[in-house]
Amino acid sequence: MKNKKKRILSLLIAAVFCVTTFAVSGVAVEKVYAEEENLDLPTSIDVLYYPKDKANCWEYLADSGLVEIDMESVQSTDLEVAWMEYDSKYQEYDVWTSKPGTATLTFQAKAPESSVWVDATLIVNSNKYVRPCKTFKIGKKNYTKKFTNKAYFSSKKKVSGKLVIKPAKGWKIKEIQKVNFKTYKSKKVKNKSKITMKKNDYLFVSFKKNGVWEYLGFYIP
Repeated sequence: MKNKKKRILSLLIAAVFCVTTFAVSGVAVEKVYAEEENLDLPTSIDVLYYPKDKANCWEYLADSGLVEIDMESVQSTDLEVAWMEYDSKYQEYDVWTSKPGTATLTFQAKAPESSVWVDATLIVNSNKYVRPCKTFKIGKKNYTKKFTNKAYFSSKKKVSGKLVIKPAKGWKIKEIQKVNFKTYKSKKVKNKSKITMKKNDYLFVSFKKNGVWEYLGFYIP
């Protein structure tokens, strides 16, 4: 069963991408276009492989309300690196991985109100998760170890204090955003500035190293 916090982080990546100009793991700028039909799908996607959190080795691809995919037509060049599943509970298509590598998914897809099926190709890059930060602190509380095996963490209490994030060797912080998951309002946050996290707030931090993107999410449910 998919972890709720991981699903929130995955959806947040897609939501943040829609309203910002930076590229993040899980989304590609290029879209697939059918003849006279706009097919709302990325042409490439990055998925993180968590060796100690295998139930969450997946990434959101698209809602069934935005695109329809013929699941029987889906083929993968490497089923260990990438495969697609349809989640009937959330009515969405997700891409899963069980090892690092690159694979190509091919399938038939169409816009929900269209009768035209088109050939779609999705390049999947599966990267082994490594903690991209050396330090992750809010106030006096150090959360660094919480991100050792996964990219998200939720606190049961409101937290406030100076935000201090130090990237690990070779990594660079590309952007820090605070998003309210209820209202979807977001704002950029400066490192080493004071921050208050309360209910429904999500702190989203993107990192980059040698062309690989990773992200951390800190959530107050």
